[in-house]
Amino acid sequence: MSLRTFMLPALAAGIVAAGPSTPQGAGVPSGAWVVASSEQDGKPFEFPAKGTRYTFADGKVTVGPEAGTGKVVYTFRADSKKDPKEIDLVQEGGKRKVVLRGIYREEKGRLIICVGLASGSGDDTVVEGDRPTAFKSGPNAQLLTFEPSGK
Repeated sequence: MSLRTFMLPALAAGIVAAGPSTPQGAGVPSGAWVVASSEQDGKPFEFPAKGTRYTFADGKVTVGPEAGTGKVVYTFRADSKKDPKEIDLVQEGGKRKVVLRGIYREEKGRLIICVGLASGSGDDTVVEGDRPTAFKSGPNAQLLTFEPSGK
């Protein structure tokens, strides 16, 4: 059995929304965003690439050149009532389901998401990562910072 690690960047090569970060008072990520930075294990990480556009809308995350266009790479659920706020990104393909558990916040007009990396063997049908408890990258956590896309 081989051990595979699934990361937000490797799976989608970038995610997040465009336009205004979240609707007033809703607290759930929405709109179009571009990747400002990605970090893993305390170091800059190349995936997703800086400038990659993610759109959060209707429980789906789409990666594409313009807001709302491109490929749906995840479905998501967010809970803005938790502290820190929680987000689960789910990707299904074939017989495998990958669940990236994370936390998020908005700070100075940016969306910051920290997700636990998922790993498992080639036989696993559901692969999940642990939810981080702090906004800090590590060997099992990736920290992503997004800026509004403006388009």
